Formats: sequence, C-alpha cells, structure tokens
Amino acid sequence: MSARSASKGRRGSKRGLALALVCALFSAVPAAAQTPLERAEHLLRARQPAAALAQVEALTARTAAERERILWVAAAAHIQRKAPATALPLLEALVSADPASARYRFALGRVLLDLGRTDRARHHLERALDGGLEPDAQLIALEDLERIERTRKWSGHFRFALAPDSNPAARTSDRQVEIGGLPFTLGESARAQPGTGLDIGGSLHHGHWITNRLRVSAGGHASALLYRDQALTDIRIGAVGRLDWQADAHRKFTVSLRAGTRWRGGKPYSDEIGLNLAFARRIGPATTLRLEAGRTVIRHDSFASADGHSDSAAVQVRHGITPALSVHATAGVIRTQARAASESGTHVLAGIGADLTFPGGLMAGLSASVGRDVRDGPEPLFGTVRRDVSYGLGARFSHRDVRLGGFAPVVTLSYKGRRSTLAIHDYDRFGASLGLTRAF
Repeated sequence: MSARSASKGRRGSKRGLALALVCALFSAVPAAAQTPLERAEHLLRARQPAAALAQVEALTARTAAERERILWVAAAAHIQRKAPATALPLLEALVSADPASARYRFALGRVLLDLGRTDRARHHLERALDGGLEPDAQLIALEDLERIERTRKWSGHFRFALAPDSNPAARTSDRQVEIGGLPFTLGESARAQPGTGLDIGGSLHHGHWITNRLRVSAGGHASALLYRDQALTDIRIGAVGRLDWQADAHRKFTVSLRAGTRWRGGKPYSDEIGLNLAFARRIGPATTLRLEAGRTVIRHDSFASADGHSDSAAVQVRHGITPALSVHATAGVIRTQARAASESGTHVLAGIGADLTFPGGLMAGLSASVGRDVRDGPEPLFGTVRRDVSYGLGARFSHRDVRLGGFAPVVTLSYKGRRSTLAIHDYDRFGASLGLTRAF
C-alpha cells in the first residue's frame, strides 16, 4: 500500500469514527422501542437513515424536548447519508435552541468543516471542547482544529461603527482646579463634552508553514476614530511579523516584531516598535493559559518628555464552563521609563470577563477591569506625584444567526473612569457603538 493510500485510509477511518460518535451520542434506546420517535432513533443507531427519516418526517412535536429529538434524528440521518448541506440548518436550529450542548456543537462544527466553512467550524469545535464531549470526540475536535490552522493562509477582519461618547477627550468635568495652591477656572472647551465618532478598523495577515511545527506570518492593521472636531481624531496603522512554534497540540510559542505609527488631531503623534514573546498552553480541553512579555520603544513628535520604552508582562486564563459559557481573567504590569520622571511609572492592571450564548442565538461578552498607575516623579506644573486608579466596564452583544451582507451587527456599551491625585486628570466616560463586523 502506498503512503498516499494509507493517508486516505486514516482520513476515512477518522470520518467513520466521527460519524459513529455522532450516532453514539444518543442515549441508549431499547430494541423494542414503542413510540415512532424511539423507533426512528433505533433505526438511526442501526445505520438505516432513510427509514429513520421516514419515521420522523411524519411526526409533530408536542414539546420543545421532543422537537429537539426529532431535529437531532433528522440531522444525524442526513449526516449518515453524506448530505451535510441538508443537515446544516437542522443543526443550526439545535444549537440555537440549546447552545450549551456539546454534541450539537461538535456535529455542527464537523458539518461546517465538511462544507469548507472553516471559520465557523473552528468556533463551534472550540466551544464543543468546553464541556460534555466523550474523550474520542475531544481528540477528533482537537485534530480538526489543528487541520484548520494548518490549512489557513489568510486571516483578517473589518469593522465600522457609529460611536457616541459622553467624553471622547477623557477630560475632567470639574469647573475649577488648583495650580500652585491657586484656583483656576477651566473653560468650556477644556472640560468634558460629548461627541459621536465613526470607528473604522481592519487587519489582514498571511501565514505559511515552513516546517511541520514552525509557521511564519506577516500582516498589517489600521484603525481610525473620526470626529467632526478634528482635534479628537485618532488614527493608527501598524505592521507585524511573527514566528509560531507549535511544540505539540497543546503548547505554542510565539515571537512577534511589530511597528506602528499614530496621528492625533490630524498631526503625527508617535512612532513605536516592539518585540513580544508569548506562550500558550491548553490545560485540558476547556482551559487555556497564556503568558506574554514584551518591550516597546516609543518616540513622540511633539511630546519628547514621554519618549522612552516600556516593559510589560501579563498572564491570561480562559476556562469554558459549558459550550454556552466561558470565563476569563487577566493580570499584568507595565513599567515605563521615559525621559521625564513625571511620565515614567508603573501600571498594574487586572480584569475579568465572561462570554455567553443564550437560547435563540443571542451572544454577549461582559468585562470589568481595574488598574493602578503610579508615576516616578511630580508633575512640573502641579508639584505633586500623580497616582491614578482607573476602572472599566464593557458589554458586547451580537446574534449568531443575524447577518447583513455577510457582516454581523454588533452593539457595545462601555464605561471608563479614572480617579487621580491630580483632579484635572479625573474623568468619566460612557460610550456605545452600533456597527457591523466581519472576520475571516
């Protein structure tokens, strides 16, 4: 037997095993099944999909649970008949009805993969690993995810949104501040004012596997937050090159080199270059640990006192509780060394979040964060060392089944705030955005 024939045999055996697992995910049904639905399930386990379909097509569901059983039998029968396109809408309906079901996610992910829709397949296979899969099914899901990654060459995203904000310039709402012990009244333009921006962004990356374990990739990204008041406009562009070393199915090392430039108020603001190291490890099927460290060197066009470099380290943990609920936590520290002591300091941050999918297809992402920033020296104008505490809350909503021209509508809500030993740096911001996004 040739190596190619052996490879085809292995792929065929995996597909057969996956098909058997889909069917085995049914609860055991007695041979002497009494109801038409039980007979259809028994026929499916006996690999008689045509007969099973004939049974369920004549049935009318009396309860939501019975409707799920009928859809599941019909979907699995079409999979047995090698008709994934026919099974697809049935499985999508099942996942919408019960997003916490690992077996529905697993079956949907494999059908999408058979149809060449790898991005959506990856999402559902990853969620299926968050709980409830048999060990053999977990192994197949991991192998499918690796195969998707190895065949993926281009990736990217595009988004645009309207973004109203109560305080886009992050200014204080206080009318008076003290400088040198004397009170000064702030003009209207120096205080918090609302504004609505147009948020546009995108990225594009291309990757290639040099060896079985080493992948090289390069790409670019750009974002623009545009306001009628040009002083608030913020534009960024950047490029990145990276090497990924896939040690095994559970461990990955990454080295990336990045460069970027920024414009604020229609004028050049800063340029930066950075080096990042990262290590990611899957701890069991539902938990991922990620460690990062990096250095960034930055130069400003008209703010030389802030020129310098920053070193950062962070740890992130994600855990899937069910296919419909995952939680994540982040902690990190950034040490900045600038020309001026008032611009140097240490920033410590922590955050938590959760991603949820509700019956019907609604998806939500929730996040909360807190940070503390302590500067090394006093601000020259105030003669006081600045110490800040910052807060953030965020919520993101979308619907799994809603698309407009291939784009997903997304609604976000946010709050950002800061309290400082220098009151002029205090602020509160309430924001929202309504837009469309697409990833590939």
